[in-house]
Amino acid sequence: MGKGGKEMKRSGHGLITSILFVLFLAIACRTPPDVLRLEMFYKPSRTVLPPIFLTENPIYFGAFEDKRKNPDQIGQNSQNSKIVPVMVESTVVAAFVKNAFKKELKRLGFNIVDSKIDAERVLNVSIQNFWIEEKSLYEASIVAEVFALDKSGKILASRNFRGLAQKWGFSLDAREYNEVLSNAVIDLLKNILNNAVFMKELG
Repeated sequence: MGKGGKEMKRSGHGLITSILFVLFLAIACRTPPDVLRLEMFYKPSRTVLPPIFLTENPIYFGAFEDKRKNPDQIGQNSQNSKIVPVMVESTVVAAFVKNAFKKELKRLGFNIVDSKIDAERVLNVSIQNFWIEEKSLYEASIVAEVFALDKSGKILASRNFRGLAQKWGFSLDAREYNEVLSNAVIDLLKNILNNAVFMKELG
């Protein structure tokens, strides 16, 4: 390659570096919003492995209740001195968790039914904590009390389970929030399915 070609190559690399630097500054220096209003969607980057014990009992999803004190806030960005709360519609969290449970358990082969009359077991969930904190990483934590009931409504088992997830990502990005919260639900389900005592009662 001649001298002119080398200079053009160096010039091209310099231009790309400059553009990337400007983009970095634009992202780093942008003014954070007063509040981030999040539209939630379930999109995990992890999967739940099938449990050793897979019940054939028809399962109906009963009440999924959000018992948090502030159901319209699910987290905050606290990277800087200005705290940015992350807000959702107050009914969204329970629906998000229920949808994730139904989707994953169906995928794993559980017999999920749409009518309580057809069920042998009922699964109720009480959400105690659903929170994501964005600092240097996104860190999500979900705590839920999960109940297995028979068809008459008798509680066969109840236990608190936790799901955790974290990742690096672009700041104040709705996709990052949804991915980390979805992965926390995956971890929650993994802990439920790996609990032999609870699964025995569900079966």
